[in-house]
Amino acid sequence: MSLINVVIANSNYLTGMALSILIDELPAYQYLGTAKNEGQLQQIVSKKNVDLVVIDFSSDGFNINTIVFLKKNYPQIKTLAISSLPSKETALNSFKSGVHSYILNDCGKEEIIEALEKTSEGTDFICGKILHQLELIDNTTISNSLLTCGGVSITDRELDIIKLIAEGLSNKQIAEKLCLSTHTVNTHRKNIMNKLGVNNTAGLVMFAVKENLLGTERFNFSSFSN
Repeated sequence: MSLINVVIANSNYLTGMALSILIDELPAYQYLGTAKNEGQLQQIVSKKNVDLVVIDFSSDGFNINTIVFLKKNYPQIKTLAISSLPSKETALNSFKSGVHSYILNDCGKEEIIEALEKTSEGTDFICGKILHQLELIDNTTISNSLLTCGGVSITDRELDIIKLIAEGLSNKQIAEKLCLSTHTVNTHRKNIMNKLGVNNTAGLVMFAVKENLLGTERFNFSSFSN
């Protein structure tokens, strides 16, 4: 099995060094180097076969536009953002720009490894604290588990269902569209809500932002019901 090629994009010496050491310890991954700014990152991804970029786009030399550049020019590259706790606007913009997964730089080793694994597999992984920062409020109940760094992973099938829920489709309509039974869709829906720790549709909608199904101006969580 081929190794997963990883590049770190981080201008912070200590953080970048710590991540490189961690990745070097993982047998399934190959550390290709650390870019200190966007120019260096562009050089690396243009010359090497990169599978995953671990980026702190809030550090000097990087910004949201770096994510946009990667998504536009290298859509096959997965992106895992690791930074301090972002503002709600920054978090939403990062998903809309193409970030696949997002955790905090104070998450533990196990969470970071799981985020690397899930992102490499093509599954979104989001730190619970970031979900909380996105303010799943109003009629949405946040579970205590989401106030920790424990991540939330969503499968491709679950992501399909989230997109259709965001479009306003009922369980029956989703079942017909995906060639599933209504019971199966309902089960998926309950599993997704359990993962997010929410009790209505509002908590699901933020995942649709990354797919540009909903603009931030339409995030009126209280308008959604079970």
